[in-house]
Amino acid sequence: MRDPLKTICSRAWTDLNIDFYLNRWKYCCKAVWVPIPEKYDHTYFIDNPYIKKTREELATGIETSACNWCWKDYKKTGHAWRDVANEWSNLEKYENVTPYHFVLTFDNICDQSCLYCGPENSTKWAKELNRNIDLKLDIKKQIDALVKWLASFDTKIIIQILGGEPTYSYNFYYFLEQLKNSNVIISVTSNGNTVNKTIEKFLKIINSSSREWHIGLSNEACGELAENIRYGLNMKRFENNLKLYLNTSNVTRLVFSPTMNAFNVKNFHEYIKLIHSIILSTNKEKELTWVGNWVNDGPIGFDCKHLPKHFSSYIDKAIETMKNTSKDLNIDNNSDVYSWLNNMKKRIQDHDENLNIITNYLDRVSHIKPLLNKQILLDQLHD
Repeated sequence: MRDPLKTICSRAWTDLNIDFYLNRWKYCCKAVWVPIPEKYDHTYFIDNPYIKKTREELATGIETSACNWCWKDYKKTGHAWRDVANEWSNLEKYENVTPYHFVLTFDNICDQSCLYCGPENSTKWAKELNRNIDLKLDIKKQIDALVKWLASFDTKIIIQILGGEPTYSYNFYYFLEQLKNSNVIISVTSNGNTVNKTIEKFLKIINSSSREWHIGLSNEACGELAENIRYGLNMKRFENNLKLYLNTSNVTRLVFSPTMNAFNVKNFHEYIKLIHSIILSTNKEKELTWVGNWVNDGPIGFDCKHLPKHFSSYIDKAIETMKNTSKDLNIDNNSDVYSWLNNMKKRIQDHDENLNIITNYLDRVSHIKPLLNKQILLDQLHD
């Protein structure tokens, strides 16, 4: 018998991801992308045959194809993103729900080429592969139409901005100029690598705004290791920018968004320790949370599940560090943090070791990135 509680997921109702650069949309961040029709109005995103079918199947215990990412993970590892992301434990809430968490990507302008990223999401990656780069994508009409639609919402919504790197996106700044809703929380996911002149401009906008801002910072390692995983990162600049955000009153929440991968598991506890020590010494009253993700196989082999099984002990170390260093911080969603970390632990324990898949892909990447310190990355695969 089908069990809807094993398939239902709030993200298929509450979230809406729109990628203007690649002209596609989906609900949950892990769902299958769907092309945006040539002609549409914004009611399409909440009332179309595709999403109706997806929701109906999820609510009746069917593993809908839109969510194959999670179903495959369940089969391979016994757990999936749904375990962390789904906020519903019963079927009472799913009717008459409209999205309130919007995730928008305007373009792929970025100053980093993270090892687990690619040219679709980073102009630096595209440049390394000698691909054409469009730094002046004109999507003003699409943004104007979106803003008009958002103005019709009378409840509080969260708009999360992804990239690329949003602080370098002129489409992002145009969106902010047009957006008049006072009931909108803007959550910007940044790599934290923004240069001084640009971050001064961004902070000026935040400080002159009457709305609430959340800043998400994507990183998962320290020092030279971080600068190799997130190729193009200046770690000192990242730390300085973190302090700037901590001291900006209109930034009401910081969200730390690490992407667990094969190269950061061993020393992730050090990154937690670094972040918490900076917060303690700068502004320990600032609201913060950790919302982690992880690299799946996809086209690459940097999934932490390929690590030796005993590497799960490093996740134990990260959990212990999280507990010991967050006691005096204004941190919430602790249960979600530990659920995510325990999922990483299971991911490593429940899968067979395969270091070859990691090193083979690293060999290919190192030919593209001439300054990559391959040895420091290889060192993370062994005790």
